[in-house]
Amino acid sequence: AVSASGPWKSSRLCIAVGILLVGVSLFFGRRPDDVLALPTGVLDKRQCSRASHRKVVSKCTPQRSCGRIAMDGFASDAEVESLTAIAARGMAMGGGSGGPTILDLQSGALSKDDQFVDIWVLFNVTGTRAFTRSELSAYHQVVGRIQEALDEHFGAERAFLTSPTFFSRISADKPPLIPNDEYWHSHVDTLQYRSFVYTGLLYLSTAGVDFEGGRLLFEGDGGEAEAAVSPRKGRLVLFTSGAEFPHRVETVSSGTRLALTVAFTCDKRAAIENFLERAIDDS
Repeated sequence: AVSASGPWKSSRLCIAVGILLVGVSLFFGRRPDDVLALPTGVLDKRQCSRASHRKVVSKCTPQRSCGRIAMDGFASDAEVESLTAIAARGMAMGGGSGGPTILDLQSGALSKDDQFVDIWVLFNVTGTRAFTRSELSAYHQVVGRIQEALDEHFGAERAFLTSPTFFSRISADKPPLIPNDEYWHSHVDTLQYRSFVYTGLLYLSTAGVDFEGGRLLFEGDGGEAEAAVSPRKGRLVLFTSGAEFPHRVETVSSGTRLALTVAFTCDKRAAIENFLERAIDDS
């Protein structure tokens, strides 16, 4: 069967690429231009949500404070180009019927029309050469560096990569057709994916160049946006995944927005040991 399995099959609504794609304004199409930009290079600390971080794991779980940080130039131009090429080749095998398209190379989940298929099965069924390990080397290296940055800024040396970790593309020229296409809703990552403790977002496109809108908006207590991150190629955002940081994605009004979401857990049972194990050897 070509159908996808794993977290995408069991949480179709969860994906609403609110699935952490990252936020939009409360009213469709509205841009809160007065929202302050999140400063780059500085860890912005917040009190953790106790409900979101109940289980304490030494050298992993945030305890005294949670936080968020944006880092410019985290991925080089060459790395962004390589990751973009991976996403393009994979997504060419499918494509969502509405605005968002998801590609999760670990589980194989790929948006195709209004459902998910397994891209690795699709490669086999169509006779298309699958991704090789060398093709995905930049992906592997960047994810490893994101984990190192997590340890550096949050002291989470015992964190594990978890699922889903995925590419997401939002195309403004495709109106939403099903609930999963409505990526702009406010959400908390730990409520959508209970294994999440830390969320990483690496941008592979630039607002104002590749698309308009599409900022990551963090919300305050009243649900209004209180800080914004404008996507820029190579920019990484790391934040604790609990209720201390509800967020949403601004609607993309034109162009195409591309990003990579990387998630980490403190629960070894939810860890991904080899997230690219389905890639084929180079011949």
